[in-house]
Amino acid sequence: MKILVVDDEISVCQTITGMLSQLGHTSCSVTSADQALTQCAEEAFDLIITDLGMPGINGLELAQRVRAHLPQARIILVTGWPVQLDAEQLSEYGVECVIKKPLTLEALRTALAGHSSVEETKS
Repeated sequence: MKILVVDDEISVCQTITGMLSQLGHTSCSVTSADQALTQCAEEAFDLIITDLGMPGINGLELAQRVRAHLPQARIILVTGWPVQLDAEQLSEYGVECVIKKPLTLEALRTALAGHSSVEETKS
């Protein structure tokens, strides 16, 4: 599985890519939605893990734009914000699930397995 991690904080990118490595996955990371869009235009990713709150284009907008170019890509949203997104909103943006920060290895493993019962903000 080819995974792109997007977060404006380098340390968060490093943490998530490290966790993915522990789970046996290879990933790369970028620190802005603009960089992510460029990366997605250059190569196809199976999974995008993106932060919700980023300067400029936020994670939901990024998810929507990625869907236009990579409709098959799974998208997982990560956030430290206390937001409530229902299934309809997530579907509208093409987001599979939301994981609350701080991420745990188990929450990431569950999300990767495609389960929606992750530490989420879904109601």
